[in-house]
Amino acid sequence: MQHLIRRLLAPALLCALLILAAAAVAAKAPIKGASYRGMTSPPGASSVTFKVSANGKQVLNFTTHLGYNGKCGQGGGPTYEVKAHVLALHGGRFAGTAKGTLGTIKPVTVKISGRIAAGNASGSVVEPAGFRCKSIDKGANAYSETFTAKAA
Repeated sequence: MQHLIRRLLAPALLCALLILAAAAVAAKAPIKGASYRGMTSPPGASSVTFKVSANGKQVLNFTTHLGYNGKCGQGGGPTYEVKAHVLALHGGRFAGTAKGTLGTIKPVTVKISGRIAAGNASGSVVEPAGFRCKSIDKGANAYSETFTAKAA
């Protein structure tokens, strides 16, 4: 009888552990169909909005503004509107490129990357070819911001 109990107990424990592990992963997964809202980093803080697709495999309509971040000292530069219609989402991480636009000025390529864990998101918006500081904070990218957002 004890032998039978041991034979049944081991698979039952394994199943319970697998269920707990799956629940832990699901609790950290992006919320399917949720809209997220947040802000970019100061000093040029701008709103950030996007939605996770119903199947949880895409970030949709990522929108923000990317402006001069103050790393090169006083002064500034143009603020680009950034819109990415679809970004692939795998394992809670997303990345891709979009065009930053400002009126009739030639668009710039902007890299977007981020991570979503349940109702919280964070990441960066960067113009890779952006203006680099020449004196203060030498070499820093003046068009690089981070963002945080929460499910609305």
